Amino acid sequence: MSLWYLLSALSLFYILIGRILTTENAPYLLSGYNTLSAEEQKKVNLAAYVPFFRKFHLWLGLGHFTVGSLLFYLWSEDAAGLFLGICPILAYLWFMSHSRRFMAGVQERQIRIARYVLIACALLVSGLMLIGQGNIPFEVQADGLRIGGIYGETLPRNNLSSVQLVDALPDIKWKTHGFATGSAKKGYFRTRDGRSVKLMLNHGVAPYLLLTRQDGRQIYYACGSRNNRLLWAQIDSLMPEKTKKN
Repeated sequence: MSLWYLLSALSLFYILIGRILTTENAPYLLSGYNTLSAEEQKKVNLAAYVPFFRKFHLWLGLGHFTVGSLLFYLWSEDAAGLFLGICPILAYLWFMSHSRRFMAGVQERQIRIARYVLIACALLVSGLMLIGQGNIPFEVQADGLRIGGIYGETLPRNNLSSVQLVDALPDIKWKTHGFATGSAKKGYFRTRDGRSVKLMLNHGVAPYLLLTRQDGRQIYYACGSRNNRLLWAQIDSLMPEKTKKN
C-alpha cells in the first residue's frame, strides 16, 4: 500500500500549493517573479494568473488522486506507478503552455527551455519505466547463473551458497538504490530488520527464487515470463549441492 500513500501525499501536496498562493503573497512566493525586472513584472497579470494557478493545482491534486486510485485498485500497482511518474510532467507542460497568456513577452526563452526540459523528462521517465517493467533474463549454466538486464549480475558456481524457492519476500522498509514501481522492483532494498537485499522482480507472484551468495548477500528473483519452479529444477539438475528444498 506504500504506493497509494505516496499517491495520496502528492495529491494533497498539489492542492496545498494552490491554496497557499494568493494575490497578496504572490510577489514573494511566486517562483521567478522576484527575478524579473520592474518592466517585466508590469507585464504579468497577477490578478488573473493567481486564480488560474490555484484552480490548476486543485484539479491536478483531485485528478491525480482519483485516477491514480482507480488505476491502483482496478488495474495494477504498476499502472498506478507509471501514472504517478508521467501525470505531473504532462500536467505542468499543459500549465506552462496555457499560463503564457498571463505574462506575454516575459522571459520567452526561459519558458521555451523549461518546456523542452519537461518534455525530455517525460520521455526519460517513460523510457526508464518501460525498461524497469521489462523481462529479466535468467541463464542457468553448469558453471553458474547469470541474471541479465538492469542491475543484473553473474553468479559463478563457487560464489553461490544456496538456491531455494520461497513463498514470500522479506518485509521491505525502503529502496536504497534501484527501480521500484508497484510489483516491479530492481535494485537494492533495506529490510525492516536492517538487512540489505537485492530484488530482481517484475511481478509479485510467489514462489520467488532466493539466491544466496557465499558472502551472505541475497537476491530474490521473479519474472512473469519464467516459471521459478522449472528454473529451480534446472539448477538442481546441474548443481544439486547448491539447491535447498523447502
